[in-house]
Amino acid sequence: MIAATYMAKAEEMWQYDVETSLTCAQSARELYQDILNDSSLKPNSIEFANIHYVLYFLAKNYADKDKRTLLIKESIQAYDAVLAVYKSPGEHMRIVISKGVLFSELGNYNAAIDCYNRAIEIDPNYASAWNKGNSLRDLGKNDEAIECYNRAIEIDPNYASAWNNKHIFRSNWDRLEKAELYR
Repeated sequence: MIAATYMAKAEEMWQYDVETSLTCAQSARELYQDILNDSSLKPNSIEFANIHYVLYFLAKNYADKDKRTLLIKESIQAYDAVLAVYKSPGEHMRIVISKGVLFSELGNYNAAIDCYNRAIEIDPNYASAWNKGNSLRDLGKNDEAIECYNRAIEIDPNYASAWNNKHIFRSNWDRLEKAELYR
């Protein structure tokens, strides 16, 4: 597929030529959008996932906050389109987790938590769903955040993300407690 080729070129060029990389990613975005907008085509879930990835790649690499926000919102819309078409519980779970990450990036932590909760309803033993601890942490719900990290580690003791999140949380918490002592 041509769009995937553009995206591969965007990733390849990123370290050498940012402008060319963003131009390639933008071309991939336009081609994927054409696929999604053409009612004669039935895009598969990989094409839906790819449009999200392209939008997210663009969003993460634009310095302009307004442009990043717009691209993240478009990415969420692409996920909503997937949810409308594909009914597989496994796919839904992964998509709502990804939407949770995007909502967190927008600072909409309650919407992120709603997404993680939907994923947990589908499969409470899927460790990534318990990354809702990050959004809880950002809302100041520290005890609940730790419970989520612990639950993810209980499910998968080798889940590095949960261990990392828990470590970062504890390190920051320890610094805050020490700072309070010196006030």
